[in-house]
Amino acid sequence: MGKEMTLPELLALAKPVSRSFYLTLASLPEKIAAPATLAYLLARISDSIADGAPSPSCPSLPSRRIFLETLQSSLTNCTPTQNNFPPPPFPPSKKEDATFLALPHLIESKNASPHRNLIDTVWKKILQGQIWDIGRMENASSESPLTWEETQDYCYLVAGSVGEFWTFLLSANGESFSGVPPAEMAGKGKLYGIALQLVNILRDRAEDKSRGCRYLADTDFSNALATARSGIAAGEEYSRLIAGGRAAFASSLPWRFAKKMLPSLLRQQAPTKLPRTTVYKTMLEALASCATQSLLKKISLPPHKKKTN
Repeated sequence: MGKEMTLPELLALAKPVSRSFYLTLASLPEKIAAPATLAYLLARISDSIADGAPSPSCPSLPSRRIFLETLQSSLTNCTPTQNNFPPPPFPPSKKEDATFLALPHLIESKNASPHRNLIDTVWKKILQGQIWDIGRMENASSESPLTWEETQDYCYLVAGSVGEFWTFLLSANGESFSGVPPAEMAGKGKLYGIALQLVNILRDRAEDKSRGCRYLADTDFSNALATARSGIAAGEEYSRLIAGGRAAFASSLPWRFAKKMLPSLLRQQAPTKLPRTTVYKTMLEALASCATQSLLKKISLPPHKKKTN
C-alpha cells in the first residue's frame, strides 16, 4: 500500500491551480482538509484534460477521452506507477505541471486513504460527466445547447456529487449538523454544488459559446439563474447547520463568493474572477458570521418567565 501525501504537500499542489477553493480547503480541520484536497486535485486534473476545444496544443477529443477512461479504470485497477501510467495527452499549463507530475502519487495516496471509497465514488461521478461531455463534442453536438434536463444532470455529476461527498466526509470525521441526518444534509449539499456549477456556466456562457460548446440554452437562462439562487440559499442553510466552527467557515465560503458573483451574471460579459479585495472582504464577513454563530450557540439564556399578579 502506498504512502499518503501530507496536507502541506497537497495544499502546495492546490494553491497554484485554485484561488478561492484553495482558501476553502486550507480553512478545514486537517483530518478533513487532506482527503478533500486530494479529491479536489484528482478532479482538477481530469477537468483540465476534459476542458477546452481541440487546438495544436490541445489534441483531438478521442485522445482526451481515452486518458479520462484510463483514470476511470484506475478506480478499480492496482495503483499505477510512473512506469505504467500514461502521460497526459498534451503538456499541462505551467501552473498545473507539478499537479500532473504528481498524478501517480495522488492516486497512490487516494488508495491508501481511509476515505478511499468516498473519493472513488465522487471522482467516478465527475469522470462520468466529463467523459459524457467529451463524447457529446465528439459527436459534433456541442454547438447545440443542452436541454435543461441535460444541464441539470451534468451539473449533478460534476458538482452536485461534490456536495454529497463533502457532507459524508464531514460526517465521517465527527462533524455534526445540528440534529439534521447526514442523508438530508447531503441533499442540501447536492443542491449547493449544482448551484455553484450553474454560476460557473452562467459566468462562462459567452466564452463557451464562442468556442462552440454550449451548456445552457438562451431560453433556459432564467431557469438557471433561479436554480442557482435557490441552491445558494441551500448552501447558506447548509453552512449554518454545521456545528464545527472551521468546517462551517470553510463550507460557507463558496456560497458567499457565488452570491457576490450573481449581480454580474445578469450582464452579457461577466468577470471571470472576483477582485482580490472582494475575496478578502468576503472571508472577513464569513469569519465574523461564524464567530457570532458559535458564540450564540454557547450562550444559554434563562427561560423567560411571565410576571404574575
